Amino acid sequence: MAANKKSDDHSKMIGLPWLIVLVILIWVIGWVVVDSIYSDVAQRGAFSDKFGFVNSLFSATAFTGIIYSIYLQKNELALQRQEVSETRKEFAQQNFETTFFNLLKNQQEITSKIKATFFSLGGSLTSFEHHTFSGLDFFKQSKNELKLILGALQYTSHQYYDYELFSSIEPAQDEEEENVIYQITEYTNANSNYAITQQE
Repeated sequence: MAANKKSDDHSKMIGLPWLIVLVILIWVIGWVVVDSIYSDVAQRGAFSDKFGFVNSLFSATAFTGIIYSIYLQKNELALQRQEVSETRKEFAQQNFETTFFNLLKNQQEITSKIKATFFSLGGSLTSFEHHTFSGLDFFKQSKNELKLILGALQYTSHQYYDYELFSSIEPAQDEEEENVIYQITEYTNANSNYAITQQE
């Protein structure tokens, strides 16, 4: 592309001197022909006056050409401005998308690195299990843990978990009683884990 442009510029530079030589040659030939046809100075003057109209016509045509070229340049500049504006909008959109997806990627990387271990009640009132959660599972488990802490804060008693107390509890008679005992155990365990005490 650049090589083609250089060759076009080179050919224009070569063609310009030849054009100047051609114009000078036509002017000299015209001078010689007019001198050979009209030997009298008055006749030459009358002959040259005939070209006054032609000179004014060419001048008007040249002036019209200049105005038209200015109009074309104005339109070309307007198109260039519109193209630059569209290019800027496209770059702005691309920059926004790049920034957005980079932030999204960073957020996912940070989320995947989060890890924590949570303790919960096991199969009986005296056994506890610990599970490690990471990524999105961490947030889901944290939500459950926050609900448990809120329940422990709202519960009337803020006692800590006592192994001997819960190991001496008789098995529940029905499912409702079992759920109540299980919930109390979870609350007392949350009090112990998070040092929740009765506020005075």
